[in-house]
Amino acid sequence: MADPLYDLLAPYFDQQDAPAKPVPSPSDPTTQAYLARLATLSLPSLSSSEPQSLAQSSASTVRSLQALSKRSHKSIIASSSSLSSLSSSLPQLARHAAELQGALPELETASAHFEKTYSRSTENAILDRRRKAMLLARNVDRVADVLELPTLLSSAISSSGAAQGAGTAAASGLSNSSYASALDLHAHIKRLHTLYPNVGLVTEISTQAEQEMKGMATNLITSLQAQGIKLAGAMRTIGWLRRVAPELDQAWNYDQKRTSIGSNEGALGSLFLVCRLANLLSTLEALDPLRELADQEAVRRSNGGKNKDNWAGGQQTERYLKRYIEIFREQSFAIISMYCTVQEVWAG
Repeated sequence: MADPLYDLLAPYFDQQDAPAKPVPSPSDPTTQAYLARLATLSLPSLSSSEPQSLAQSSASTVRSLQALSKRSHKSIIASSSSLSSLSSSLPQLARHAAELQGALPELETASAHFEKTYSRSTENAILDRRRKAMLLARNVDRVADVLELPTLLSSAISSSGAAQGAGTAAASGLSNSSYASALDLHAHIKRLHTLYPNVGLVTEISTQAEQEMKGMATNLITSLQAQGIKLAGAMRTIGWLRRVAPELDQAWNYDQKRTSIGSNEGALGSLFLVCRLANLLSTLEALDPLRELADQEAVRRSNGGKNKDNWAGGQQTERYLKRYIEIFREQSFAIISMYCTVQEVWAG
């Protein structure tokens, strides 16, 4: 049922701004609220204050609309433009949606093929290669450290050889420290090779380390041939050799009865004697100029015929023999005494 007050006011709605404003609906909440308010007002209020109130509300609404249009005119214009293009955008959106829906089966087929090809549950060379590359990228620092082991080992051996050649006490301490570092590095490489025997990189590094250790053994053997080696230096060198080349320290197994000399020291005893013998021979070879003078003197004596004093001259021969016997005696005594001391240590 329509409101009587609304029916009473309805004929006056189209008197002003009829083309601009539609007629309000009687069921509109705003219309109903205003009609209820009008019913509570007195006649003087309706004739005097209510028109002023409506005019103030209208003016306030106009000012608000003006401020809104000034503040948001760009957004309003953009919204209007978007609204005008909406009629053409919606069909285009529908067309693209249809194309996307038509492409979904092909996408589903391609994704299924990709999943089947690169699944972790199946053998795949590409995935395996990528997995190894990722593993290498995560452990590149460790791999770099492992690759530097042969270089570090070579540096330690070279520095120990150079320090040993200096012959001073400080150089001897540095040589011992360098040899100890080299043995620690070699033990670490051997441990890596034991843990990862099937890794080609570790096997190659182990091979390089063995070559470096052979060079270290060569340096130690060369140091046993040095001139004027002392007992302490010889003991240290043999101790390093026992660790670098343990196969030389193994006792020889003979079927016959072993002799007392060289029965417990393995090949190291023979190696020590050979090195010191080489040093003795090189020292004696240094007397070759004196020997040549003695030979020349002997030739002159033999060509001179019979002289009154056959023992006249011979100074060069005497000088050579005296020096030869002196060197042979000193070096032989040093070799035998050093060998006996080393043998006692081995026996203990």
